[in-house]
Amino acid sequence: MENRQLITKNKKIFIKKYFINLEAIPDPSNKLIVKTLYSTCKHGTEKWVIEKKAHWLKYNRDRKSNYFTSNLKADFKKEKNLGNMIVGKIIKVGSNIKLYKKEDIVLMYGSASDYQIAPVDDVVTKVKKNFPVENYLCFDPMEFSVGSLRESNFKIGDSVGIVGMGTLGLISLMLIKKMGTNHIVAVDIDNKKLQEAKKIGANTIINSKIKKNIQNYRVNVNSTGLDVVIDFSGSTSGLNTAISLCKYNGRVICGSMYPEANSELKLGREFHWNNIEIISSRICNEPQKDFPAWNRIRLHKFILSLIESKKYNFRNIIKHTYPFKNALKLYKKNMNKNEITKLTFRHNVK
Repeated sequence: MENRQLITKNKKIFIKKYFINLEAIPDPSNKLIVKTLYSTCKHGTEKWVIEKKAHWLKYNRDRKSNYFTSNLKADFKKEKNLGNMIVGKIIKVGSNIKLYKKEDIVLMYGSASDYQIAPVDDVVTKVKKNFPVENYLCFDPMEFSVGSLRESNFKIGDSVGIVGMGTLGLISLMLIKKMGTNHIVAVDIDNKKLQEAKKIGANTIINSKIKKNIQNYRVNVNSTGLDVVIDFSGSTSGLNTAISLCKYNGRVICGSMYPEANSELKLGREFHWNNIEIISSRICNEPQKDFPAWNRIRLHKFILSLIESKKYNFRNIIKHTYPFKNALKLYKKNMNKNEITKLTFRHNVK
């Protein structure tokens, strides 16, 4: 059978095609072979991978201290798979696996590829019938959204800002809307994304590309500032905006990864004058901040309870799925224009 896989190498993106004989593959033991039905990409993070700026792939990290050394990884220049999560059908089960069987539909971490040969630990859960596949495919960003909300420690009645209306921002907005906040401010540089945020439930939307908009909000609309601001922009300018929107003694939650600090980070302004606390949030770290009461297993169970509760419909996040045959063209186009919030493909494999 032909396997198509979305790949990056030397700052280029391409579809790699090769044939695999599934019947000839020996007993995978603790692995599964899965036929992909849907795959979805984390294209914001993957852009760093494509552009060779992904420091976690470039430099060796000392596991004990979590210090990134200056030593380059041996495989840094090798090809990398694109894609983050898939929903697929199991077609072969390793002899040591008892939890899953052939024909099960599962959600798992995987690449944008027609087939996955992966360890059983990559599986998150079986996919239940009558639940939108879009909900399951938003599992990974939802993990980071839930983590940022938990670590923000906002109180009932607080006013909350979210900077960056990508997948993480919109999912967080959906969650916050049901949590007793007083006022939600959504910030982005894209008016289409801001209008989507308004539909989901933002009380105020601000286009921060027009710098006077932030000044007007803080000086003329809300001189107190927001109690908590969560930044999902992954940019220095977004972090500056989050700090500017925050109240005296407020909290800014950094829910996205940033490039290296540069002279554009304005820590001499509102950050210093307003005693603002900046909190790093990376909920997949172990142990978690609320360990031992909370760990990643408990977090995943909680997220699945939300996904399968019918209270949320993530079709506002994944509005369309696209044929995988068009993956290369769509991925390149979205890198330039970033119009698709959560790029998702349908794999019509026989």
